[in-house]
Amino acid sequence: MKGKEPRYDLAEVKRLVREGRYSASKKSTSWLRNHGFSPILARRIILSLQEKEFVKSLKPRRDDGSWADVYCCDYNEDGVSVCFYVKFIVEGDVATVMLMSCKEWGYAW
Repeated sequence: MKGKEPRYDLAEVKRLVREGRYSASKKSTSWLRNHGFSPILARRIILSLQEKEFVKSLKPRRDDGSWADVYCCDYNEDGVSVCFYVKFIVEGDVATVMLMSCKEWGYAW
């Protein structure tokens, strides 16, 4: 099942990221590292997201998991011009944005 509306308020997600309440899994930034980019770029990409770039929400794989919001954005800053697939969740008692995926749109693992 896919959600047609974001599960997380994008302004709140950006606020959490700006406050340092952000983490990224190794897999989420592997595409960036393997293509010569710093994983720090993922943080900048999240901060550049716009509501109109929302694609879908994905149901958790486990019963105790969190829904993930997916965005497709044309990032054109820092000498980078790529259409990115970005997937994240907000989790924990102290809300933290967890980046699950950041790669070129359409790029298979």
